[in-house]
Amino acid sequence: MMTKASEGLSNSAPGPDFFEARIQPLTKKFLTTGKRRQVYVWDLIRIGTFAVWPYYWLRAGMGKYAGARINVAAGASRLSGWVNTDANPLRTPHLWADMRNRWPFRDASIAAIVTSHFLEHLFDNELDHVLRQMYRVLRSGGYLRISVPSLEKAIAQYVNATDGRELAERGQRFQLTCHWYGAHHQMFDFERLRGLLAGVGFTDFEQPQFPQSRFCTVAEVIEIDRHADESLFIECRKSVV
Repeated sequence: MMTKASEGLSNSAPGPDFFEARIQPLTKKFLTTGKRRQVYVWDLIRIGTFAVWPYYWLRAGMGKYAGARINVAAGASRLSGWVNTDANPLRTPHLWADMRNRWPFRDASIAAIVTSHFLEHLFDNELDHVLRQMYRVLRSGGYLRISVPSLEKAIAQYVNATDGRELAERGQRFQLTCHWYGAHHQMFDFERLRGLLAGVGFTDFEQPQFPQSRFCTVAEVIEIDRHADESLFIECRKSVV
């Protein structure tokens, strides 16, 4: 059964934390290494994840993450009782890892996965790899929840503009949703994302309304899904074998 917002509970997303408000604007810059090649600052930091990956893999081999619930690319969201992962060590994640690489979890060992506004940052080959890693590590029947920018909502917000000024403002927002200063490489509607997930073996798809979920509490959904008005939500399960 889906969980629903209880009476009187605010659905508004948390405001920006100190990192988002003060530090991130200073570090969201590009380092030019050539006429056309640019390296994102955090790409340099992510190199360090290779050094700590064996540590997490050994912990997984000892059963430390067996049955865990994983919040992938958690950013500012912190879920109690979940393993919060991020490539940015300044976020102090439980597990510092670049999830574009092989995930440091054993096959069929994870109970549930959530990720919010991560997949749109991936190139096609990275996206396919991440979806397959999700399927690999989830237990049979394990749940997956994904939030990404919604192409359908972005288009609707643009075409529903009522005058020239609003059209210009919404055109700028549409551009940011699609590209976000060069950091976004994907856009999704429900059918595309469902097709990609089905292609690696996921089944039992639903498109829940915010803040509903089949396996997360309302408070957890509000914590991880901080852009509800512009997001697409999808939940599915690893096929039961």
